[in-house]
Amino acid sequence: MQPGRRSGGSALNMKSLQSVAGMSSGILTEQDLQAVIKIGGADQVSPVASIAGLASYEGRTMADANIVGSTEALPTILKKKVEYGSFFNKNEATKTYAVIGRGVAETLFEENVPIGKTFHIRGVEFIVQGVF
Repeated sequence: MQPGRRSGGSALNMKSLQSVAGMSSGILTEQDLQAVIKIGGADQVSPVASIAGLASYEGRTMADANIVGSTEALPTILKKKVEYGSFFNKNEATKTYAVIGRGVAETLFEENVPIGKTFHIRGVEFIVQGVF
């Protein structure tokens, strides 16, 4: 769901998620989320927000990095498994953990499994907790 937009029932994947999250014409509130949950009919519901920025790690940068903020339901919704590490849960919501894609791991860290390493986007430090 997006405020002010109608969309078809196409399958959600990482690419479509990034475009949907970045093209919002307004905002949905926590009350909107709770209303959708109460209506029922959806197996999983998760809010999504997206920003882009320059990611950096030890002098290496990735100019086209996208950050997708969501909840622990996202991997199930995307039907995507965290291959290494783990996805965060609601008890870790105040931490700046990140689950990154394999391409980000290889480009930014020059390795496949950079669990525990940190990178920066827009002056915020993120800890890699998992890799899709």
